[in-house]
Amino acid sequence: MEFTIDDDEELADVHLSVRYSNAIVLHSLGEAPMEVDGQAVSTASIQGKADVHIGKSVIRFEPMQGHGLISKQVTQTIVETERIAIDTWEDKQETLSRLGLSPEGVASIASFSRPDLAIEALMSKSNWEDALRLLAGSLPVIPMIQWGIKTLLMHEISSDPKSREQAIAWGLDPSEPLRLEIAKDVPWTESGSPWTWILASISWTGGSLGPTDQALISPPQKMIVSAMIASFQLASCQTDRAIFYEQAVFQGMQILAQFNGKENRHATSRADQ
Repeated sequence: MEFTIDDDEELADVHLSVRYSNAIVLHSLGEAPMEVDGQAVSTASIQGKADVHIGKSVIRFEPMQGHGLISKQVTQTIVETERIAIDTWEDKQETLSRLGLSPEGVASIASFSRPDLAIEALMSKSNWEDALRLLAGSLPVIPMIQWGIKTLLMHEISSDPKSREQAIAWGLDPSEPLRLEIAKDVPWTESGSPWTWILASISWTGGSLGPTDQALISPPQKMIVSAMIASFQLASCQTDRAIFYEQAVFQGMQILAQFNGKENRHATSRADQ
C-alpha cells in the first residue's frame, strides 16, 4: 500500500509505513506524529473502523462487507486491500517453547495461527523484545544470522576487527569453509560481546557437538536462536535500547516477507529448510 496526500505542509516527507495482513498495521516514522481515534501512538493495528490523523489530514478505515478492510481519505479516494489466506502455524508451540517470551507476550498471541500476524500484534503493543524473540524463532537460520549481522553493523556495535570481518565475510558467503574457520576460534573469553554470539551461532550452523570420531550430533536450532537473542540483548546495551529493538524488528519483518516470496506468507522456522 502506498499513497500520497498533497498540500499538507504538516506531513513529513515519508510520514508512516503501512502493512496489511488480516489487519492494517500503521507505524509512524521517526518522530512523525500520528493519532488513532484521538490517541497519540507510534504504532497501531487497525481491525475495524478508525480515524487516523496525520498532519492536517484524516484517513478513515472502515470494514466493508465482502471486501475486508478498506481505507479511504475523507475526500473519498478509496484504496481496497486484498485479503490473504491464513496459513497454519504447525510448529507454534515448539517455536514458542524455545524463545523465552514474556507471559504477557504469550497471552497476546495465543489466538494467532501465523507467526507474522503474531509479531504484528506484539508490534502494535510496542512489545518489541517479544517481537524480536519471535522473529528469531520464525526466520530460517541463515537469514536470521544475516539479520543480526546487518543490525549490529547499522548500529555500529563495537567489536574487535577480526570478529566483525569474519561475521561480515560469512554473511556475504555462508559457506562451510568459512564456518569451519570461525568455529576454530570463537572468542569465548569475550562472552560479553554481541559479536561473539554472532560467531557462535555461525559455528553451530554445521558440524557436530561431539567428537569427530563419533556419531554426528547436530547443534539444535534452540542453541542458535538463543545465541542470536543474546547478541541482540548485549548489543542493545550499547545504544538506545528502545530504538535498537524497534528498528531490528522492522528489519526482521522485511526479511521475513522477502524470504516468503510475497508479503505476509508463513516462513518455516526449521533449521534444515
